[in-house]
Amino acid sequence: MWIKQIEIENFKSFYEPETMRFAAGFNLILGANNAGKSSVLQALDLTQEFSAPHRSVRSLPAHGMRTKADSRAMITARVTLDEFREARVETT
Repeated sequence: MWIKQIEIENFKSFYEPETMRFAAGFNLILGANNAGKSSVLQALDLTQEFSAPHRSVRSLPAHGMRTKADSRAMITARVTLDEFREARVETT
């Protein structure tokens, strides 16, 4: 399995929807300080609560604009048929 793309909106340093596409294999996430590299990794962490809305006043579209209340991340993954067959879903 590999992550094909992630779309993040209103999460930490991402206000507008931003889509990042990844290739199979090894990918690097590069950028300046405060560019959102850690935010991408946190959005991929499915164990955390996704409740950290946009917080950077510098990247709001207009001065004085209020931030949205809801954050969103959509992760698209590629799974082979063999991986799908081997997956086991546990219910409690």
